[in-house]
Amino acid sequence: MPTPILIGLLREHIRNNLADTDLTVTELARRHHVSVRQVHAVFATAGATPAGFVRLQRLAAARQLLADPACARRTIAGVAAAVGFTELRTFERAFQRQYGTTPARWRRDQCLVVHSRRTVARPEFSRVTTLWFRKLPGTW
Repeated sequence: MPTPILIGLLREHIRNNLADTDLTVTELARRHHVSVRQVHAVFATAGATPAGFVRLQRLAAARQLLADPACARRTIAGVAAAVGFTELRTFERAFQRQYGTTPARWRRDQCLVVHSRRTVARPEFSRVTTLWFRKLPGTW
């Protein structure tokens, strides 16, 4: 199988199975009928490792969940588990390394919607008093 096709299939499989804690290189190889060495070689051509790609995809998915108002009541541990991290501390360290902030702080920072002239806290996230502004024509 040509490398671009195989890497596309591997990446798609990873993205579709992020929550699977048993998502390993061995499992990827078995699912796509190639050797473990070939999986590593394919990712090496893209300048990555399979484990690194899985981690980046999991972190990106967690970041989206943390910013999603529909997931506001989900705990940080729940978000970590939903994207395949089995240890909360491992998730927190990886998130901090990747994005330069903690998951909790990222979530808090996403609470603010910055408008062109003012910042208004979203009521579904905010623990501070929310200021309600009258909607003016041509704003928001």
